[in-house]
Amino acid sequence: MISMLSLMRTFMFTRPFGKSLLCASLLCAPFIIGITDSSIAIGDERSDIPIKYTWNLNDLYPTIQDWETSKDRMFREIPKVAAFKGHLGTSAQNLYQALSTEMDVRKEVARLSVYAGQLSDQDTRVAKHQAMKQITEQLSSDFASATAYFRPEIVQIGKAKISTFLKNEPRLMEYRMYLDNILRMKSHILSPDNEKIIAAALGQMGGSPQNINEILDNADIPFPTIQLSTGETVRLDPAAFTKYRTVANKDDRILVYKSFFGKYKEFARTLGTVLYSQIKVHVFNKEVRKYNSSLAASLDPDNIPEAVYKQLITDVHANLPTLHRYLRLRQKMMGLEKLGYEDLYTSLVKDVSMSFTPEDAIDLTMKSVSLLGNEYTSALDKESIIDGPISIQQPEKDLVPIAMVQLMMFILINC
Repeated sequence: MISMLSLMRTFMFTRPFGKSLLCASLLCAPFIIGITDSSIAIGDERSDIPIKYTWNLNDLYPTIQDWETSKDRMFREIPKVAAFKGHLGTSAQNLYQALSTEMDVRKEVARLSVYAGQLSDQDTRVAKHQAMKQITEQLSSDFASATAYFRPEIVQIGKAKISTFLKNEPRLMEYRMYLDNILRMKSHILSPDNEKIIAAALGQMGGSPQNINEILDNADIPFPTIQLSTGETVRLDPAAFTKYRTVANKDDRILVYKSFFGKYKEFARTLGTVLYSQIKVHVFNKEVRKYNSSLAASLDPDNIPEAVYKQLITDVHANLPTLHRYLRLRQKMMGLEKLGYEDLYTSLVKDVSMSFTPEDAIDLTMKSVSLLGNEYTSALDKESIIDGPISIQQPEKDLVPIAMVQLMMFILINC
C-alpha cells in the first residue's frame, strides 16, 4: 500500500511534468487505492513477495549483459549527436535528422537509467547495482552536455524560419511542441557554452540530494521493531507503518506513530541538510536561468502558469472549513475527547473489514479510468502498465518512478 508519505518523498525531488503527472497518477492509482489483502505478507526482504507482485525488468533488458551492451553503445552514440552542432538551421531535413537522432539517444539513455535505477531500488545495499546507477548518471550528464547546444541554436534559428521548416518538412510536425516550447522560453536560454556548463553542473551534482535521501531512507535508517497489544511483533518500515497506522487500538496507533516518526526525528539534522541541498539546486537553476522564483523555473518548462499552482493552494485554504468539519465529525464518531494525528486513518465504522487484493485495485482503477475514454484504457492495457510494476512489501522502492513515466511518455505521447 502506498502512503502519502512515500509519494511526497518521491515527488519532493522532481519538478512538475505537466500531463505526464496525470500519467503518473494513473499508473500509480491501483496502489494508492490501498491494497490491504492480509494474505500478502509484509516481509523484510523483497524476495518474500510473490513474483507476480514485483516488476519485471526483463521488459527493458533481458539480462544485465544486454544492459551493458546498450550502455557501451550509447557512450559511442552520444558524440554523434554533438556532430550536428552548428548545422541545425541549414535545412529542415537536417533539423529533422538531428532531432530524431537526439530523441533516439535520449530514449535509450532513459531506458538504461530506469533499468539501473529500478535494479538498485530493489535493494540499495547491493554495490554493483549502485555502480550501474551511477554509470547512467554519468551517461545522462554526458548526453546533457553533448546536446546543450540544441536549445540556443534553435532559438537562434528563430520562429519564422522554424515555421518554414515545419511547412517544408512534414516529419518535423512530431517535434512541433518541443520546438514551440524552446522558442517560448528563449529569454531563459543561455549561450551554448553556458548551457553546457549548466548541464554538467546539474548532471554531476543536481541528483545528489535525491541519491542521499534514497540511500538513507531505504538502506541506512534502522526502522524500529515494536510489539502491539495483540502480541504481534512488527518492524515499522514505511510499508508496515502504512498498514499498522489503521489498527483499531488507539494505544497501538500511538505506539506506531511515535516509534515510526521518532526514528525519523533521530535523523532530523541529516534530512534537513538533504532538503537544504535540494533547495540550493532549485535556487541555482532559478538564478542562472534568470527566473523571478524557483516556482516559476520549475513550472515554466511545462508551460504551467504560476497562477495555476497558487490557485490550488488558495482552493485548499478556502475549503479548510470543510476539512475541519470532517475532523470534528470523525472525533465524534470515534468517541474521542481529543483527535490526534494517529486517529486519521483508522476505520470510523467498527467491525467492518475491507480488504483489496492488487487485482481488485487494478480492476477498480481500470473502471475509474474508463470515464476518460477508450484512449486511456487502451493505452493502459496495451502497454501492460498494470502488469506488476510494484512490490507490495517495499512501495517506495517499486513505485513507478518519474523516470519511468518519462520513458512511457515517448510511447503514450497523447496521454
